Amino acid sequence: MRRPDSERSRRLLGRAILAVLLVLVAIVAYLATAPRWRPVGVRLVCTALVIIGSVRARRTLRRVMDAYPPSELDAHA
Repeated sequence: MRRPDSERSRRLLGRAILAVLLVLVAIVAYLATAPRWRPVGVRLVCTALVIIGSVRARRTLRRVMDAYPPSELDAHA
C-alpha cells in the first residue's frame, strides 16, 4: 500500500533536515580534527557511507527478488 503524499513529503523533509545537520556536524568535526588525521577521518566516513549504501541496496534487491516466484531453473531437485 502506498503512503499518502503528505506523509511521504514529511518523511522526505525530515530526511533532508537530518542530512543537513549531519553535514554541518561533519564540517565541524573535520575542522576540529588535527590536519594530520583528516585524511584518515575522511576515508573512514567514506567507508561507512559505502557500507550503508551497500546494505540498503542489498536489502532492496532482496525484497524485489522475493516478490517474484522462483524460477524452474532455481528450484531444488
